[in-house]
Amino acid sequence: HSSRLRCLRTTSKTMLSVRSRSCAVTLLSLVIAINAATAFSPSLSFGLHRLPRPALRQRPAVVWTASSASEPAAPEAKEAPVAPSLASKFQSLAEKSLEMKKAQNSTAAAKPASSLPVARLPLPGFELESIGLRGRWEEEEGSYFLPVRPGVEAKGVLHFLGGAFIGAAPHLGYKYFLEALSDEGYAVICTPYNLSFSYVDVCAGLVARSEGALRRAQEDYGDLPLIGVGHSCGALLHTLLPCFFPSYKPVASVLISYNNKPASESIPSFEELVVPVSNALLDSSETATQLRDNLARAVSEARERADAFAASALAPSSLAKEVLPISRQGLRVVEQLPDLLLEIKEGRREYTPNTQEVAELLNAEFKVPASLIVQFEDDTLDESDKLAGILASGDADEEEESKVSRAIKVESLDGSHITPLTQDVFISTPFDSFDPLLPIRRFARQESLRQVEGLLSKVLPFLEQHTS
Repeated sequence: HSSRLRCLRTTSKTMLSVRSRSCAVTLLSLVIAINAATAFSPSLSFGLHRLPRPALRQRPAVVWTASSASEPAAPEAKEAPVAPSLASKFQSLAEKSLEMKKAQNSTAAAKPASSLPVARLPLPGFELESIGLRGRWEEEEGSYFLPVRPGVEAKGVLHFLGGAFIGAAPHLGYKYFLEALSDEGYAVICTPYNLSFSYVDVCAGLVARSEGALRRAQEDYGDLPLIGVGHSCGALLHTLLPCFFPSYKPVASVLISYNNKPASESIPSFEELVVPVSNALLDSSETATQLRDNLARAVSEARERADAFAASALAPSSLAKEVLPISRQGLRVVEQLPDLLLEIKEGRREYTPNTQEVAELLNAEFKVPASLIVQFEDDTLDESDKLAGILASGDADEEEESKVSRAIKVESLDGSHITPLTQDVFISTPFDSFDPLLPIRRFARQESLRQVEGLLSKVLPFLEQHTS
Protein backbone atom coordinates (compact mmCIF):
# COMPACT_ATOMS: atom_id res chain seq x y z
CA HIS A 1 0.00 0.00 0.00
CA SER A 2 2.77 2.41 0.99
CA SER A 3 4.64 1.44 -2.16
CA ARG A 4 1.61 2.25 -4.31
CA LEU A 5 1.20 5.60 -2.47
CA ARG A 6 4.79 6.63 -3.17
CA CYS A 7 4.35 5.74 -6.83
CA LEU A 8 1.17 7.80 -7.01
CA ARG A 9 2.91 10.83 -5.47
CA THR A 10 5.80 10.54 -7.90
CA THR A 11 3.40 10.32 -10.84
CA SER A 12 1.41 13.37 -9.62
CA LYS A 13 4.53 15.51 -9.30
CA THR A 14 5.61 14.49 -12.75
CA MET A 15 2.23 15.38 -14.22
CA LEU A 16 2.19 18.75 -12.43
CA SER A 17 5.66 19.52 -13.72
CA VAL A 18 4.66 18.64 -17.27
CA ARG A 19 1.46 20.72 -17.01
CA SER A 20 3.37 23.72 -15.63
CA ARG A 21 5.88 23.52 -18.43
CA SER A 22 3.08 23.17 -20.95
CA CYS A 23 1.29 26.26 -19.58
CA ALA A 24 4.51 28.22 -19.57
CA VAL A 25 5.21 27.20 -23.15
CA THR A 26 1.65 28.12 -24.14
CA LEU A 27 1.89 31.54 -22.42
CA LEU A 28 5.30 32.22 -23.98
CA SER A 29 3.96 31.28 -27.41
CA LEU A 30 1.03 33.64 -26.93
CA VAL A 31 3.32 36.57 -26.01
CA ILE A 32 5.58 35.87 -29.00
CA ALA A 33 2.57 35.75 -31.30
CA ILE A 34 1.22 39.05 -29.99
CA ASN A 35 4.62 40.72 -30.33
CA ALA A 36 4.95 39.43 -33.87
CA ALA A 37 1.50 40.73 -34.71
CA THR A 38 2.25 44.19 -33.31
CA ALA A 39 5.36 44.38 -35.45
CA PHE A 40 3.11 44.37 -38.50
CA SER A 41 0.00 45.98 -36.99
CA PRO A 42 0.63 48.55 -34.26
CA SER A 43 -3.10 48.83 -33.62
CA LEU A 44 -3.04 45.34 -32.02
CA SER A 45 -0.45 46.16 -29.36
CA PHE A 46 -3.04 46.37 -26.56
CA GLY A 47 -0.74 48.53 -24.46
CA LEU A 48 2.23 46.13 -24.67
CA HIS A 49 4.25 48.95 -26.29
CA ARG A 50 4.77 50.30 -22.81
CA LEU A 51 6.98 47.32 -21.96
CA PRO A 52 10.74 47.97 -22.18
CA ARG A 53 11.17 46.39 -25.61
CA PRO A 54 13.30 48.68 -27.83
CA ALA A 55 12.75 46.47 -30.86
CA LEU A 56 8.99 46.92 -30.76
CA ARG A 57 7.62 49.57 -33.18
CA GLN A 58 5.63 52.38 -31.60
CA ARG A 59 2.09 53.38 -32.54
CA PRO A 60 1.90 56.87 -34.14
CA ALA A 61 1.08 59.47 -31.51
CA VAL A 62 -1.90 61.76 -32.04
CA VAL A 63 -1.31 64.03 -29.06
CA TRP A 64 2.20 64.64 -27.78
CA THR A 65 2.76 65.31 -24.09
CA ALA A 66 5.82 66.04 -21.99
CA SER A 67 6.09 62.39 -20.89
CA SER A 68 6.14 61.17 -24.48
CA ALA A 69 9.31 63.10 -25.29
CA SER A 70 11.48 60.33 -23.85
CA GLU A 71 9.81 57.67 -25.99
CA PRO A 72 11.28 56.58 -29.33
CA ALA A 73 10.40 58.86 -32.25
CA ALA A 74 7.19 57.86 -33.98
CA PRO A 75 6.31 58.34 -37.63
CA GLU A 76 4.65 61.69 -38.36
CA ALA A 77 0.88 61.59 -38.20
CA LYS A 78 -1.01 62.57 -41.36
CA GLU A 79 -2.18 66.17 -41.02
CA ALA A 80 -5.88 66.88 -41.14
CA PRO A 81 -7.02 68.96 -44.13
CA VAL A 82 -6.87 72.69 -43.42
CA ALA A 83 -10.18 74.53 -43.74
CA PRO A 84 -10.12 77.20 -46.46
CA SER A 85 -9.77 80.79 -45.28
CA LEU A 86 -12.67 83.20 -45.47
CA ALA A 87 -11.07 84.98 -48.42
CA SER A 88 -10.42 81.73 -50.31
CA LYS A 89 -14.00 80.66 -49.75
CA PHE A 90 -15.51 83.82 -51.20
CA GLN A 91 -12.92 84.09 -53.99
CA SER A 92 -13.86 80.60 -55.13
CA LEU A 93 -17.57 81.45 -55.04
CA ALA A 94 -16.91 84.69 -56.94
CA GLU A 95 -14.98 82.92 -59.71
CA LYS A 96 -17.80 80.41 -60.20
CA SER A 97 -20.37 83.20 -60.25
CA LEU A 98 -18.26 85.15 -62.75
CA GLU A 99 -18.27 82.21 -65.17
CA MET A 100 -22.07 82.07 -64.98
CA LYS A 101 -22.40 85.84 -65.48
CA LYS A 102 -20.15 85.77 -68.55
CA ALA A 103 -22.18 82.93 -70.03
CA GLN A 104 -25.40 84.87 -69.44
CA ASN A 105 -23.92 88.01 -71.02
CA SER A 106 -22.79 86.02 -74.07
CA THR A 107 -26.29 84.64 -74.52
CA ALA A 108 -27.84 88.08 -74.23
CA ALA A 109 -25.33 89.59 -76.66
CA ALA A 110 -26.10 86.89 -79.22
CA LYS A 111 -29.67 88.13 -79.62
CA PRO A 112 -29.86 90.24 -82.80
CA ALA A 113 -31.19 93.76 -82.49
CA SER A 114 -32.23 95.13 -85.85
CA SER A 115 -34.14 98.25 -86.75
CA LEU A 116 -35.33 99.32 -90.18
CA PRO A 117 -35.12 102.96 -91.26
CA VAL A 118 -38.43 104.80 -90.97
CA ALA A 119 -39.56 107.71 -93.15
CA ARG A 120 -40.48 110.53 -90.75
CA LEU A 121 -42.90 113.34 -91.36
CA PRO A 122 -41.20 116.33 -93.01
CA LEU A 123 -41.40 118.43 -89.87
CA PRO A 124 -38.62 120.44 -88.15
CA GLY A 125 -36.52 118.26 -85.84
CA PHE A 126 -38.15 114.94 -86.80
CA GLU A 127 -34.95 113.62 -88.39
CA LEU A 128 -32.75 114.50 -85.41
CA GLU A 129 -31.64 111.35 -83.55
CA SER A 130 -30.66 113.25 -80.41
CA ILE A 131 -32.00 116.24 -78.55
CA GLY A 132 -29.13 116.29 -76.05
CA LEU A 133 -30.58 114.07 -73.33
CA ARG A 134 -27.88 111.43 -73.68
CA GLY A 135 -25.01 113.88 -73.69
CA ARG A 136 -21.62 112.24 -74.26
CA TRP A 137 -22.55 108.95 -72.59
CA GLU A 138 -22.10 105.77 -74.63
CA GLU A 139 -23.13 102.18 -73.92
CA GLU A 140 -20.16 99.81 -73.88
CA GLU A 141 -20.84 96.07 -73.40
CA GLY A 142 -22.94 96.33 -70.26
CA SER A 143 -21.48 99.56 -68.87
CA TYR A 144 -21.85 103.25 -69.63
CA PHE A 145 -18.75 105.06 -70.83
CA LEU A 146 -18.16 108.81 -70.57
CA PRO A 147 -15.06 109.93 -72.50
CA VAL A 148 -12.87 112.76 -71.34
CA ARG A 149 -14.21 116.10 -72.54
CA PRO A 150 -12.66 116.95 -75.91
CA GLY A 151 -9.67 119.26 -75.63
CA VAL A 152 -8.85 118.15 -72.06
CA GLU A 153 -5.82 115.99 -71.29
CA ALA A 154 -6.76 112.52 -70.02
CA LYS A 155 -5.46 111.87 -66.49
CA GLY A 156 -7.11 108.66 -65.34
CA VAL A 157 -10.02 106.24 -65.54
CA LEU A 158 -12.73 106.20 -62.88
CA HIS A 159 -14.86 103.09 -62.31
CA PHE A 160 -18.04 104.31 -60.62
CA LEU A 161 -20.66 102.26 -58.73
CA GLY A 162 -23.84 103.85 -57.45
CA GLY A 163 -25.88 103.14 -54.35
CA ALA A 164 -28.56 100.50 -53.80
CA PHE A 165 -31.39 100.58 -56.37
CA ILE A 166 -30.15 103.78 -58.08
CA GLY A 167 -27.05 101.75 -58.98
CA ALA A 168 -29.14 100.19 -61.77
CA ALA A 169 -28.94 103.52 -63.65
CA PRO A 170 -25.88 105.33 -62.24
CA HIS A 171 -25.21 107.46 -65.33
CA LEU A 172 -28.62 109.08 -64.84
CA GLY A 173 -28.70 109.39 -61.05
CA TYR A 174 -25.17 110.81 -60.70
CA LYS A 175 -25.07 112.71 -63.99
CA TYR A 176 -23.88 116.08 -62.69
CA PHE A 177 -21.22 114.69 -60.35
CA LEU A 178 -19.74 112.33 -62.94
CA GLU A 179 -19.78 114.79 -65.83
CA ALA A 180 -17.97 117.31 -63.62
CA LEU A 181 -15.22 114.71 -63.10
CA SER A 182 -15.07 114.05 -66.84
CA ASP A 183 -14.63 117.76 -67.52
CA GLU A 184 -11.45 117.66 -65.43
CA GLY A 185 -9.76 114.94 -67.49
CA TYR A 186 -11.15 111.63 -66.21
CA ALA A 187 -12.82 108.97 -68.34
CA VAL A 188 -15.76 107.54 -66.39
CA ILE A 189 -17.06 103.97 -66.50
CA CYS A 190 -20.43 103.37 -64.82
CA THR A 191 -21.35 99.73 -64.35
CA PRO A 192 -25.02 99.19 -63.42
CA TYR A 193 -26.10 96.40 -61.09
CA ASN A 194 -29.26 95.00 -59.55
CA LEU A 195 -29.28 94.75 -55.78
CA SER A 196 -29.15 91.22 -54.39
CA PHE A 197 -28.62 89.58 -51.03
CA SER A 198 -25.50 87.97 -52.52
CA TYR A 199 -22.70 90.52 -52.78
CA VAL A 200 -20.64 87.75 -54.39
CA ASP A 201 -23.04 87.54 -57.35
CA VAL A 202 -23.28 91.32 -57.58
CA CYS A 203 -19.49 91.71 -57.75
CA ALA A 204 -19.19 88.92 -60.31
CA GLY A 205 -21.75 90.68 -62.48
CA LEU A 206 -19.85 93.97 -62.15
CA VAL A 207 -16.62 92.36 -63.31
CA ALA A 208 -18.32 90.70 -66.27
CA ARG A 209 -20.11 93.88 -67.40
CA SER A 210 -17.14 96.20 -66.94
CA GLU A 211 -14.52 94.31 -68.95
CA GLY A 212 -15.55 95.80 -72.29
CA ALA A 213 -15.55 99.38 -71.00
CA LEU A 214 -12.19 98.94 -69.28
CA ARG A 215 -10.78 97.56 -72.50
CA ARG A 216 -12.22 100.53 -74.39
CA ALA A 217 -10.60 102.96 -71.94
CA GLN A 218 -7.21 101.29 -72.42
CA GLU A 219 -7.56 101.41 -76.21
CA ASP A 220 -8.52 105.09 -76.16
CA TYR A 221 -6.16 106.40 -73.47
CA GLY A 222 -3.46 103.81 -72.90
CA ASP A 223 -2.36 102.62 -69.45
CA LEU A 224 -3.91 105.34 -67.31
CA PRO A 225 -4.35 104.79 -63.55
CA LEU A 226 -7.63 103.16 -62.54
CA ILE A 227 -9.45 104.55 -59.49
CA GLY A 228 -12.59 103.06 -57.97
CA VAL A 229 -15.32 105.51 -56.95
CA GLY A 230 -18.45 104.37 -55.13
CA HIS A 231 -21.38 105.81 -53.21
CA SER A 232 -23.19 104.03 -50.36
CA CYS A 233 -23.61 100.38 -51.39
CA GLY A 234 -21.33 101.14 -54.34
CA ALA A 235 -18.59 102.09 -51.88
CA LEU A 236 -19.07 98.76 -50.11
CA LEU A 237 -18.88 96.89 -53.42
CA HIS A 238 -15.67 98.71 -54.31
CA THR A 239 -14.09 97.43 -51.10
CA LEU A 240 -15.22 93.86 -51.83
CA LEU A 241 -14.18 93.72 -55.50
CA PRO A 242 -10.41 93.53 -54.83
CA CYS A 243 -11.07 91.03 -52.02
CA PHE A 244 -13.08 88.68 -54.26
CA PHE A 245 -10.98 89.29 -57.39
CA PRO A 246 -7.32 89.98 -56.50
CA SER A 247 -6.59 90.81 -60.17
CA TYR A 248 -8.80 93.91 -59.83
CA LYS A 249 -6.19 96.46 -58.72
CA PRO A 250 -7.17 100.14 -58.67
CA VAL A 251 -4.42 102.48 -57.51
CA ALA A 252 -6.82 104.25 -55.15
CA SER A 253 -10.45 104.34 -54.04
CA VAL A 254 -12.95 107.12 -53.31
CA LEU A 255 -15.54 105.73 -50.90
CA ILE A 256 -18.50 108.06 -50.33
CA SER A 257 -21.10 107.43 -47.59
CA TYR A 258 -19.93 103.84 -47.03
CA ASN A 259 -22.72 101.64 -45.68
CA ASN A 260 -22.52 98.01 -44.52
CA LYS A 261 -25.61 97.74 -42.34
CA PRO A 262 -27.55 94.46 -42.15
CA ALA A 263 -30.73 94.18 -44.21
CA SER A 264 -32.95 94.80 -41.20
CA GLU A 265 -31.34 98.25 -40.76
CA SER A 266 -30.53 99.25 -44.34
CA ILE A 267 -34.00 98.47 -45.75
CA PRO A 268 -36.71 100.54 -44.01
CA SER A 269 -39.47 98.47 -42.34
CA PHE A 270 -37.84 95.28 -43.58
CA GLU A 271 -39.47 92.77 -41.23
CA GLU A 272 -42.66 94.77 -40.64
CA LEU A 273 -43.55 95.61 -44.25
CA VAL A 274 -41.14 94.34 -46.93
CA VAL A 275 -41.18 90.67 -45.89
CA PRO A 276 -45.01 90.42 -45.60
CA VAL A 277 -45.48 92.23 -48.93
CA SER A 278 -42.98 89.90 -50.63
CA ASN A 279 -44.77 86.85 -49.28
CA ALA A 280 -48.15 88.21 -50.36
CA LEU A 281 -47.15 89.28 -53.88
CA LEU A 282 -45.26 86.07 -54.65
CA ASP A 283 -47.74 83.73 -53.01
CA SER A 284 -48.97 80.77 -55.05
CA SER A 285 -52.62 81.66 -54.47
CA GLU A 286 -54.87 82.37 -57.43
CA THR A 287 -55.31 86.02 -56.47
CA ALA A 288 -51.56 86.71 -56.24
CA THR A 289 -50.88 84.83 -59.49
CA GLN A 290 -53.55 86.81 -61.33
CA LEU A 291 -52.18 90.09 -59.98
CA ARG A 292 -48.66 89.27 -61.21
CA ASP A 293 -49.97 88.21 -64.61
CA ASN A 294 -51.97 91.42 -64.98
CA LEU A 295 -48.97 93.58 -64.07
CA ALA A 296 -46.69 91.74 -66.49
CA ARG A 297 -49.27 92.02 -69.26
CA ALA A 298 -49.76 95.75 -68.65
CA VAL A 299 -46.00 96.43 -68.75
CA SER A 300 -45.57 94.35 -71.90
CA GLU A 301 -48.43 96.10 -73.69
CA ALA A 302 -47.12 99.54 -72.71
CA ARG A 303 -43.70 98.70 -74.14
CA GLU A 304 -45.16 97.36 -77.38
CA ARG A 305 -47.29 100.45 -77.87
CA ALA A 306 -44.39 102.78 -77.15
CA ASP A 307 -42.16 100.89 -79.60
CA ALA A 308 -44.86 100.90 -82.26
CA PHE A 309 -45.39 104.64 -81.94
CA ALA A 310 -41.66 105.39 -81.92
CA ALA A 311 -41.23 103.35 -85.10
CA SER A 312 -44.04 105.18 -86.89
CA ALA A 313 -43.73 108.24 -89.11
CA LEU A 314 -45.71 110.25 -86.56
CA ALA A 315 -42.88 110.27 -84.01
CA PRO A 316 -39.56 112.12 -84.22
CA SER A 317 -36.48 109.98 -84.67
CA SER A 318 -35.12 111.03 -81.27
CA LEU A 319 -38.02 109.25 -79.55
CA ALA A 320 -36.76 105.85 -80.68
CA LYS A 321 -33.05 106.66 -80.59
CA GLU A 322 -32.79 108.56 -77.32
CA VAL A 323 -35.97 109.16 -75.29
CA LEU A 324 -37.22 105.57 -75.05
CA PRO A 325 -33.78 104.02 -74.38
CA ILE A 326 -33.11 106.49 -71.57
CA SER A 327 -36.58 105.90 -70.14
CA ARG A 328 -35.97 102.15 -70.09
CA GLN A 329 -32.60 102.64 -68.45
CA GLY A 330 -34.32 104.59 -65.68
CA LEU A 331 -37.00 101.91 -65.28
CA ARG A 332 -34.30 99.39 -64.40
CA VAL A 333 -34.33 100.93 -60.93
CA VAL A 334 -37.85 99.52 -60.49
CA GLU A 335 -37.43 96.36 -62.56
CA GLN A 336 -34.91 94.91 -60.12
CA LEU A 337 -37.52 94.71 -57.36
CA PRO A 338 -39.21 91.42 -58.39
CA ASP A 339 -35.96 89.44 -58.17
CA LEU A 340 -35.15 91.00 -54.81
CA LEU A 341 -38.63 90.23 -53.48
CA LEU A 342 -38.27 86.66 -54.72
CA GLU A 343 -35.08 86.27 -52.68
CA ILE A 344 -36.96 87.48 -49.60
CA LYS A 345 -39.83 85.08 -50.35
CA GLU A 346 -37.30 82.23 -50.53
CA GLY A 347 -36.09 83.07 -47.02
CA ARG A 348 -33.12 85.38 -47.54
CA ARG A 349 -32.81 87.77 -44.60
CA GLU A 350 -29.15 88.76 -44.63
CA TYR A 351 -26.47 89.74 -47.10
CA THR A 352 -23.63 87.39 -48.04
CA PRO A 353 -21.01 87.98 -46.76
CA ASN A 354 -22.57 89.39 -43.62
CA THR A 355 -21.34 92.48 -41.79
CA GLN A 356 -18.84 90.59 -39.64
CA GLU A 357 -17.43 88.64 -42.57
CA VAL A 358 -17.06 91.85 -44.58
CA ALA A 359 -15.05 93.40 -41.76
CA GLU A 360 -12.75 90.36 -41.61
CA LEU A 361 -12.28 90.34 -45.39
CA LEU A 362 -11.40 94.03 -45.55
CA ASN A 363 -9.07 93.75 -42.60
CA ALA A 364 -7.04 91.01 -44.25
CA GLU A 365 -7.56 91.29 -48.03
CA PHE A 366 -8.20 94.94 -48.99
CA LYS A 367 -4.94 95.85 -50.76
CA VAL A 368 -5.77 99.22 -52.36
CA PRO A 369 -2.87 101.51 -51.36
CA ALA A 370 -4.84 104.75 -50.82
CA SER A 371 -8.46 105.54 -50.00
CA LEU A 372 -10.41 108.76 -49.57
CA ILE A 373 -13.38 108.17 -47.27
CA VAL A 374 -16.06 110.86 -47.46
CA GLN A 375 -18.91 111.22 -44.99
CA PHE A 376 -21.66 113.82 -44.69
CA GLU A 377 -22.76 115.44 -41.47
CA ASP A 378 -26.48 114.81 -42.01
CA ASP A 379 -26.27 111.11 -42.91
CA THR A 380 -27.79 108.52 -40.57
CA LEU A 381 -26.89 105.60 -42.86
CA ASP A 382 -23.17 106.38 -43.02
CA GLU A 383 -20.63 103.97 -41.50
CA SER A 384 -17.46 105.63 -42.74
CA ASP A 385 -15.95 105.74 -39.24
CA LYS A 386 -16.20 101.95 -38.96
CA LEU A 387 -14.62 101.52 -42.39
CA ALA A 388 -11.75 103.85 -41.51
CA GLY A 389 -11.12 101.87 -38.33
CA ILE A 390 -11.05 98.56 -40.20
CA LEU A 391 -8.71 99.75 -42.93
CA ALA A 392 -6.40 101.52 -40.50
CA SER A 393 -6.08 98.54 -38.18
CA GLY A 394 -4.73 96.04 -40.71
CA ASP A 395 -4.44 92.34 -39.95
CA ALA A 396 -2.63 91.75 -36.64
CA ASP A 397 -1.96 88.12 -37.58
CA GLU A 398 -0.48 88.94 -40.98
CA GLU A 399 3.22 88.43 -41.57
CA GLU A 400 5.20 91.66 -41.45
CA GLU A 401 6.65 91.28 -44.95
CA SER A 402 3.20 90.70 -46.53
CA LYS A 403 1.50 93.72 -44.98
CA VAL A 404 0.30 96.44 -47.34
CA SER A 405 0.51 100.09 -46.38
CA ARG A 406 -2.97 101.61 -46.69
CA ALA A 407 -3.11 105.39 -46.66
CA ILE A 408 -6.50 106.46 -45.33
CA LYS A 409 -7.89 109.98 -45.52
CA VAL A 410 -11.29 110.86 -44.04
CA GLU A 411 -13.27 113.97 -44.98
CA SER A 412 -16.46 115.13 -43.27
CA LEU A 413 -18.57 117.49 -45.38
CA ASP A 414 -21.79 119.43 -45.22
CA GLY A 415 -24.54 117.41 -46.89
CA SER A 416 -26.65 114.27 -46.65
CA HIS A 417 -26.69 110.73 -47.99
CA ILE A 418 -28.19 111.90 -51.31
CA THR A 419 -25.78 114.80 -51.94
CA PRO A 420 -23.90 112.93 -54.72
CA LEU A 421 -27.25 112.55 -56.54
CA THR A 422 -27.70 116.31 -56.91
CA GLN A 423 -28.73 117.38 -60.41
CA ASP A 424 -28.42 120.70 -62.19
CA VAL A 425 -32.06 121.53 -62.93
CA PHE A 426 -31.35 125.08 -64.11
CA ILE A 427 -31.02 124.65 -67.85
CA SER A 428 -29.39 127.44 -69.83
CA THR A 429 -31.32 128.74 -72.85
CA PRO A 430 -30.56 131.18 -75.68
CA PHE A 431 -32.94 133.63 -74.02
CA ASP A 432 -31.05 133.90 -70.70
CA SER A 433 -29.65 137.33 -71.63
CA PHE A 434 -33.22 138.66 -71.89
CA ASP A 435 -34.40 137.11 -68.61
CA PRO A 436 -34.78 139.73 -65.83
CA LEU A 437 -34.76 136.93 -63.25
CA LEU A 438 -31.39 135.56 -64.41
CA PRO A 439 -29.47 136.77 -61.29
CA ILE A 440 -32.01 135.04 -59.06
CA ARG A 441 -31.78 131.85 -61.09
CA ARG A 442 -27.99 131.90 -60.92
CA PHE A 443 -28.05 132.32 -57.15
CA ALA A 444 -30.58 129.48 -56.78
CA ARG A 445 -28.44 127.24 -58.97
CA GLN A 446 -25.33 128.04 -56.96
CA GLU A 447 -27.08 127.18 -53.70
CA SER A 448 -28.58 123.95 -55.05
CA LEU A 449 -25.15 122.74 -56.19
CA ARG A 450 -23.16 124.02 -53.20
CA GLN A 451 -22.91 120.69 -51.37
CA VAL A 452 -22.05 118.57 -54.40
CA GLU A 453 -19.46 121.18 -55.40
CA GLY A 454 -18.01 120.80 -51.91
CA LEU A 455 -17.74 117.08 -52.58
CA LEU A 456 -15.96 117.73 -55.87
CA SER A 457 -13.54 120.10 -54.13
CA LYS A 458 -12.29 117.17 -51.99
CA VAL A 459 -12.42 114.43 -54.60
CA LEU A 460 -10.58 116.21 -57.43
CA PRO A 461 -7.36 116.98 -55.47
CA PHE A 462 -7.24 113.35 -54.30
CA LEU A 463 -7.62 112.13 -57.89
CA GLU A 464 -4.94 114.54 -59.05
CA GLN A 465 -2.56 113.29 -56.36
CA HIS A 466 -2.94 109.63 -57.40
CA THR A 467 -2.94 110.04 -61.18
CA SER A 468 -0.10 112.51 -61.65
